[in-house]
Amino acid sequence: MLENIDLTTITACHHSAKFIGMLLTSLNQQMFGDYNIELLFILDHDETDNTEEMINLLIDKEKYKNITIIHSEDTREYAKKQIGKDRASGKYIWFIDSDDWLIYEFGFLTILNFFKAHQDEPILYIEHMSNMFDLERVKLINIPTHDTSHAVWSYVFNAEMIRDIKFDLSLEISDATFSRAVFAKFNLPFSIRSIPRTVLAFYFYNFARLSNQTTKILGLDLLKLCT
Repeated sequence: MLENIDLTTITACHHSAKFIGMLLTSLNQQMFGDYNIELLFILDHDETDNTEEMINLLIDKEKYKNITIIHSEDTREYAKKQIGKDRASGKYIWFIDSDDWLIYEFGFLTILNFFKAHQDEPILYIEHMSNMFDLERVKLINIPTHDTSHAVWSYVFNAEMIRDIKFDLSLEISDATFSRAVFAKFNLPFSIRSIPRTVLAFYFYNFARLSNQTTKILGLDLLKLCT
């Protein structure tokens, strides 16, 4: 493991070449000062598209000195997330899906400044509904009980505090069981600290599933957006 890493992002990829460029471009736009960021990308070992090529081509290697691409023989999404979690060197970890991107260039800085001021917090919740212009707001909230609030990309985790918690690989979707295990360990959810989600990420929700016609209607050319 690397030393002195403040935040590790973990991105599990599966045929992600069609849309990961948006994420990579947004990562390049991040401003994070003297903090050290590690980027982990976990790909299928038999990946047939050019996801790895896209990562190597588009990511700013001058800005990010710690970039690792891991090839996993286990192609299940949560197996790849578990591999990333086990390999992460950062004091904090954030699972970012390959079809998401960051729209606020100070997202990493906001997260890490939060944890600098609240070092005993096990997790930071990124709200589902929030005012994207309220950039400095950090508040105490009660986590909703419905499952969508338990998606792992809704939280930034203190890596050491959740070191012993694993994804349940017997489930197709393992977010809720993982998050609830964190809640149980720290007697959550009572009031925990949150920041607005929309200042950090716009969740892309599998743009690759859109047809070419839909893409034309939207007027989006991903290759142009990524260069």
